[in-house]
Amino acid sequence: MVLNFALYIGAEPIIMVGQDCAIYDLETTHADGVLGSYNLTSDSVFEYVAGQDGSQLKTTMGLKDVLEFIQDFIAIYKEKKFINASEGGALINGAEHLAVRGEAIVSVGSL
Repeated sequence: MVLNFALYIGAEPIIMVGQDCAIYDLETTHADGVLGSYNLTSDSVFEYVAGQDGSQLKTTMGLKDVLEFIQDFIAIYKEKKFINASEGGALINGAEHLAVRGEAIVSVGSL
């Protein structure tokens, strides 16, 4: 996984964007064109995860597993700094949450 590669090359902080751990539009699991995306139906079974804003967000069992993997990974490498730069979305325990709204992170060294 890309998190292992980030550790291998010595990246720090490790900045994550767009993990797709929650569902927003209730029609599909990912953005258009993403490999592995599938359409949701009224018969879809949903799980719930905590959102960054404290709300409960819908997700699927598979996406919840991805979220739990990321959180477990962060817990193992707690000496590293992880930043969730997605605006909104699922709360990722162990990561600092820093929304990037269209502008780039100018000074990563100051984080």
